[in-house]
Amino acid sequence: MEIAMSDALSDSYWIQEFAVTEADLDGIAAYIDSTSQAHHLSTLAKWVVDDVLLHGREHRQPLERLFDTIASVTLWDPAGDWQVGNHVIVLRKVNDRIVAHVGEVQVVESTRSIVSIFIPEENIVKDYGLLPANDPTRLSIVESVKRVVNRKRQLVTIQRVDEAQAESIEVIMLEHGERIVGLLLQALRQDKRFVLLNGRWFLRDLATLPAEEQMVELTWFLLVAPEPQSTEALFSQMVDTAATGDAGLFGLYLALRQRPELFGNTEPGKRPLWKVVGPPPGSFVPQHAAYDPESYEVLCVLGEAAGAEVVARLWETELLTAVV
Repeated sequence: MEIAMSDALSDSYWIQEFAVTEADLDGIAAYIDSTSQAHHLSTLAKWVVDDVLLHGREHRQPLERLFDTIASVTLWDPAGDWQVGNHVIVLRKVNDRIVAHVGEVQVVESTRSIVSIFIPEENIVKDYGLLPANDPTRLSIVESVKRVVNRKRQLVTIQRVDEAQAESIEVIMLEHGERIVGLLLQALRQDKRFVLLNGRWFLRDLATLPAEEQMVELTWFLLVAPEPQSTEALFSQMVDTAATGDAGLFGLYLALRQRPELFGNTEPGKRPLWKVVGPPPGSFVPQHAAYDPESYEVLCVLGEAAGAEVVARLWETELLTAVV
């Protein structure tokens, strides 16, 4: 006997019946493919909610694979116990509308009572203040979410269909986003089709890997860079590349991850920053002469091409950056 599905706008559906389905992930993959762009978790979660409101769930099967746990996603609470890497739903004002965005905690400064949250949609890091649970200011912040939800529910009944749909999505995200985003985040993490970079999700099959000579050029660039570089900064250094946009950016990210003998991420678990961790391939022309400080053997001379073996020796003696 088939059990009738609850109304998609009801609390009972999102609390008890909602599940991420294979159809959702297939739809998200098709959406990314059609736009040829990476998308934030907020956008993808709202895509799923929009699809539920438009088409329902009667003919969709939940994922066969079961999650050990639902990824933790929490509505912002200034009295919360926040840790670096936590996903958090925050209210943001965009084009005079209050919308829900999914951010990620980057820094927790207990001494200053500050939590720094990276908000991918705006590409900013915003500081939020921590407050005691009984602080009246904290309580007013919690109440403000309820007021926003109530105001949006009222707007749903008087707006045009497209505007009402948008506000309905925001209401559902504010009331049930913790579960919706948590389930979706866990599903995306376990589906090998998707790759994450700096808060945005893309398809592996759409990524275009750079040519080997381009990767070699980047090792020499990183060697003399004053500090570790972001994937975006490295991508901007690439010339004569056929891959543009997110296809090229995510292709570079995957290529950097595939070469751990050359490239190391100095910020694991955060937005990656890259440095060279091994001798760059190929040869170069030294700008200075150098000798081995232990054996006094001349390793390279000014203006004379140095091959891979010399590069390796200079790397071992920590002299390579001094002569490039």
